[in-house]
Amino acid sequence: MRFIEKDSGEQILIFHLHGGGFHITKHPLGANPHMVNKKTGFRRELDLAALRSHDWGADLHGFQRAFEALFYWPTHRADLVAFPGPPGKTWVKALEDVCKGPDLDIMEYLRLVLGYGTMFKVGYRERKQFFDTDLGKGSLIWDKKERRVAFWMGAPFPERPLFGFRPEDGPFFVPMPKPLEEWRAALDYETEIGAEEFFEAREEEFETLATEIALELEEFASRLQIVRWKPVVP
Repeated sequence: MRFIEKDSGEQILIFHLHGGGFHITKHPLGANPHMVNKKTGFRRELDLAALRSHDWGADLHGFQRAFEALFYWPTHRADLVAFPGPPGKTWVKALEDVCKGPDLDIMEYLRLVLGYGTMFKVGYRERKQFFDTDLGKGSLIWDKKERRVAFWMGAPFPERPLFGFRPEDGPFFVPMPKPLEEWRAALDYETEIGAEEFFEAREEEFETLATEIALELEEFASRLQIVRWKPVVP
């Protein structure tokens, strides 16, 4: 992603998809931002006038309910699975660090996704004690029963301290006005097509990478373990 500001003050945000042909442009005040795929000729404007005239107050209740529904506390008896970060870091901080540089370290990413080799099953009776620990507060949680990916938040609802969303719902969890829904749908589509082209164009590169990390991956996989978490007895 690149950000360009022209001498005129026009700001352009460029996403390097489709060989660099896809970008979003933010024009000076008064003009609609638009996304363009130069390769395919696709263009979609974000209707600012429609957003300005939209009755946002009418959406407030639905927005609030959808937002609050993301915070919960599991009451079922099924195990939770916790994926910790590396020593001294939360899972979220580790993800941020892995994705920070220009090149993704595939092995480090796989270690992160798999809890650095140790995943914990957390039972119903131990649940509260687990989330009283730094490990519980810093782990990525998979709640199979609720089908939620969750993190400890604590606030703003102490009685529902986990923030958990369902992956099938996508990255947006709250209702949006029609212009924003259409904009999001177009962006989702362009991103998906861009990802497909990215991997197709680099198929040989990924095959070579897979060969290079095969031994390291095999060694890491051999040490994977899922253990039941138990509170430390003083």
